Amino acid sequence: MRTGIIIRATRTQNVLGEKGRRITELTSVVQKSPFFFENSVELCAEKVNNMGSLCAIAQAEESLRYKLLGGLAIRR
Repeated sequence: MRTGIIIRATRTQNVLGEKGRRITELTSVVQKSPFFFENSVELCAEKVNNMGSLCAIAQAEESLRYKLLGGLAIRR
């Protein structure tokens, strides 16, 4: 029996990584958990079209990340 985990993100390329490397690394980290058997986990990335469907914490995190990367003021 396989367990499917869907990661919802506005920027799926950041989850997938270059040539799918990051999603493979994430899958191996989750599989090493004592809660799953070997090769029983499958991770997928799904694009979120609008940020309104994300929780408040995820929205704040995305906003903060882009402000920091862009060198913008964090507080007003």
